[in-house]
Parts: sequence; structure tokens; C-alpha cells
Amino acid sequence: MQDMSSAIMPLSETRKEVNEIMSFIKYHDLNSARKNIAEHIDVQKIRQILLIGSGDSYALALLYAAVLNNITLLPARAIQSYEFVSEKTDYLDGAWLVIVLSASGRVSPVLDVLTKAQHSQAQVLGITNNNESRFAILAQKCVFTQASKKGMPTQSTLAMALFLDALACVLHPAYEKKHGLQLQHLRLYAMYAPVLSRLALGDELLLHLFSRRITLLGSGGNLGLATLFSNLLWCGPQLASQVFPLEEYEHALRLNQASDNDLIIIFDCTATQGVLAYHIRQKLMKNNATVVHVDNGLLSLMFSGSSRTFSGNGDCRYYAMLFIFSLIISATEMFLSCGGKRVTE
Repeated sequence: MQDMSSAIMPLSETRKEVNEIMSFIKYHDLNSARKNIAEHIDVQKIRQILLIGSGDSYALALLYAAVLNNITLLPARAIQSYEFVSEKTDYLDGAWLVIVLSASGRVSPVLDVLTKAQHSQAQVLGITNNNESRFAILAQKCVFTQASKKGMPTQSTLAMALFLDALACVLHPAYEKKHGLQLQHLRLYAMYAPVLSRLALGDELLLHLFSRRITLLGSGGNLGLATLFSNLLWCGPQLASQVFPLEEYEHALRLNQASDNDLIIIFDCTATQGVLAYHIRQKLMKNNATVVHVDNGLLSLMFSGSSRTFSGNGDCRYYAMLFIFSLIISATEMFLSCGGKRVTE
């Protein structure tokens, strides 16, 4: 199933880029990425981290603000591009590391972010996939992932995540050994990404996506995963969805109004939610809502057939991303097969 050649971020290119993720991970050179980043920043001066992006880059910023805080113990904050442009930023000094993310590097508010940040006293590092973009030209200090970005943001998002983990290794060298082991496991299991949505759970979830009101929940880094999935649902199969932090969803009476018309997907992949996610899940099930709890056990089952494969790994963010990418391709195919038309140029 293909969409029109004029479709924005075509399905054919998305499918190709997801299929090539395994090869990208296989040839990702952590040492080279780490050394490249280290050349651009003064680690000893950094006391706070600010991550900025738009769209899926902002979703990634949300995810990695939590990840970097957990690894380095430094305060880390994610902010959208337009919000940063509107904010007074006189507080930025040499103790701040500002990470500006742009998957495509195309003209957008993120270019204004880059200009504004580089006129501050902060250390500024750009991360993009396109070394020939306007973003790359403007960035005084930048690293390039060389990932492909013609389809929906999939491979490009995961590639920037790998470079953000390389940054974590620079900021906290003890993390390098752990991340090296993560990469070994990821190289083994990434081969299954293109077919994950074909599994029984994937088929059932696809039907729910097209027949229920979709709400995506998460806190901390999991909110970034929920936002990433929502962006792709709007982009590919063009399904409306809403995203909330777990606590906000519970406190604003939304939890009490869920019913059998709702599909609630709770992301719980970064070992940060625990009791709150369980409580919300139990309440939703009593209300007859359809609940999918994306946690280490579920991802283990989908990637390996055993619910215990990732039980010793506190963070399964990469596997959650791979599952999301696979599901989006299948959902977009279903949308098109039913006569749907994606947004065109």
C-alpha cells in the first residue's frame, strides 16, 4: 500500500527508513560520536541542560531531559522552540548547555532558537541529520547523525537519540559501559522492528486505534514517548489523539470520565512511574476503557517472545520507539486501504 507521491513525508520513504534502522544502529560508532561531541563543549563548566526542539524533536527533548537528569544528576529541562524564542533568556551563562534539535534542519522557528541561543553566554550544540541544511550552516557547533529523513520522523528521531546518549557518555563517563551494552542488545533486537505490528497485540491495537478515542499518557521521559506517538498518529494515519502527563490526567477528573469508548495507552518504559501508572490502569479497567500498558514486560514479549528479556533493564525507550514506528506504518497502511488520503504538498 502506497500513498500519493505528493504526500508529505511519504509512507514509502518511511517504510524504507524504518527498515534501515537496524543497519544504522549496527554502524553507529559510539566512540566517534562521543569524541565529536566532546570537542564542542566544556564539560567542567556545565551545571544545567536545556533541550529545545519542535515537533518530534521536542518529543525527544522531553524524553532526554529526563534521561540526562537521571544519568548526570544535572537539572535538565525541555522547551519548545517558539516558547524559547518568546522567553527572556538573560539567565543563560556559561554553566548552561543548550542542545538545539532539528531532525530535518529545514527553515522553522528552531532557526530563530539557534540564533538567539548563540547570542547568549551559554554553550550551544546543534544536533541534526542534514549537514547541508540551513540549520547546519547557521550552527557554530553542530554534530550530524547522517540519518535519512524523507519520510515520517522515525530513523532520524532514533539517530538523534543515539547522539544524545553519546552526549550522556561525555557528561558522565561511567555511563559509557552501560550504554555500550544497551547498543549490543539493540543491535540484536532491532531486526524485528519492521514486523512488530503484525503480531497479535499489534493487530488488536490497530483496530482499537480506528474505533476509540485515543489518549496517551506518561510522566517524565515517558511523556516524550507519548508525545512522539501522538505526533506520528496525526502525521501518518491522521488519527486525532490527546497527550497528558499521568498526574494531570488523574487530577482533572478525566480519569473518572473514561469509558468503553476510550483507548488509553500508558507509556511506562523509563523506570520512573511505578505506582501511579498502576493505579490509573486499574481505575481505567474498572471503567471498561481499553488500556494498553507499554512497559518492559510488554516490549520484552513483543521483541523476544518472553516477558522477562528486558526485566533487568530499567529503561526500554529504544524498544518503545521501534514499536511505535512499526505500528505507525501499519496504521497508515490501514488508513490508506480504507480510502484515506494523506496531506499533500
